[in-house]
Amino acid sequence: MRKRVVRFGVVLAMSVALSYGISLNKPTLNAKADVTEADINEAKTKSENVKKEIEDTKQKLAELKSKASDMQTVVDEIDKQIGIISNEIYNLDQALLVKEGEISTTEAKLLQAKEDEAKQYADMKLRIQYMYETGQTTYLEAFLTSSDIGELLNQTEYIKNIADYDKKMMDKLVATKNLIADTDARLKQEKEDLELLKATQEESKAAAEALLAAKQEELDKINSDAEQMASLNARLEKEQAEADRLIDELIAKKAAEEEAKRKAEEARRLAEGGSSSTSTDYDIALTNLRWPLPSSCNKITELFGPRIHPVTKVASYHYAVDVSASTGTPIYAAEDGEVLIAEKHWSYGNYVLLYHDSHVSTLYAHGSRILVSPGQHVNKGDVIMLVGSTGQSTGPHLHYEIRVDGTRVDPLKYYDTSNFLYYLD
Repeated sequence: MRKRVVRFGVVLAMSVALSYGISLNKPTLNAKADVTEADINEAKTKSENVKKEIEDTKQKLAELKSKASDMQTVVDEIDKQIGIISNEIYNLDQALLVKEGEISTTEAKLLQAKEDEAKQYADMKLRIQYMYETGQTTYLEAFLTSSDIGELLNQTEYIKNIADYDKKMMDKLVATKNLIADTDARLKQEKEDLELLKATQEESKAAAEALLAAKQEELDKINSDAEQMASLNARLEKEQAEADRLIDELIAKKAAEEEAKRKAEEARRLAEGGSSSTSTDYDIALTNLRWPLPSSCNKITELFGPRIHPVTKVASYHYAVDVSASTGTPIYAAEDGEVLIAEKHWSYGNYVLLYHDSHVSTLYAHGSRILVSPGQHVNKGDVIMLVGSTGQSTGPHLHYEIRVDGTRVDPLKYYDTSNFLYYLD
């Protein structure tokens, strides 16, 4: 049997139950002194109400789980984007710190260059003033006072060297000042660009954080609803277990009544001088049970025993074996018996419970179509149902149970499994 169950925290909230249209009527089963088929059918009918409620909660839980999963994906993606943006903002802050340091250094250099230019200009003015005031030689004076061409060239070369030096120094200082000024302007523009980019990223982060808060609120609401629905489902499943227990009691009581009738009939025959009878029950041999499917259907997909549930991924116990088969494959009665239950169940789907004798009963679940009815006698090998995937199932298969004295046992221990194939998750 494969169920689709959602695992969440357990917090019961009546408002959620009412909002999804689920009642909390608890079925009651009362066993009479003499158990009839009508008594058992009545118990099953009452039990079906809570089964339907459980089916509804299972469906709602599955829907809520799907919504929660989708919303969690959205939340995680938004949170991831916020992380990326935050990292980008951090990197921009670091870049701005570096840029501010570069600007500070460049502005200091620019200030020094301006001071050097001003000092060089002042020195040049003083030198020109000094030369004028002291009557130092001009080009004309050098020409008029020179005794020969050699002296003239020496005097004019001296004057030219001084003028060239002053010009070169001024040109160099002006070029340096202009370069530093250009660098300063470029750095300030880069800083402005970084600040603009940071502002844009901060706006994106603020928008993402607002969206994250809204989605987280939606996710919290979904999880809260799911927790409340899970609590309701737990209560309903507890009621269902109690209903099943009472049905088992009815089955046991029916077996006891049949045993009492058998003994009374045997006593009557003995009193009339007849021979004794070992049993009027089916009195089956477990080792002679028929395999409930065609012999070609030997693929076991789930064993009897502890497992991780294939849908919920929760540790659970599987009280049957699951056998893979195509939809519509005939399901056979494992032994002669009486149909005790033949109906639809929220988890089993379409299922049949056969009463074989006071010790043994068999159950067949997830059928696509039931072919027998309660109270009907069936012979070993009769087709009682067709394989399907109704109820809590992930694909067409037969869920096969054997109960011995009310306890579910591993069906495979009563069959030759040498030719079986195992396709286990």
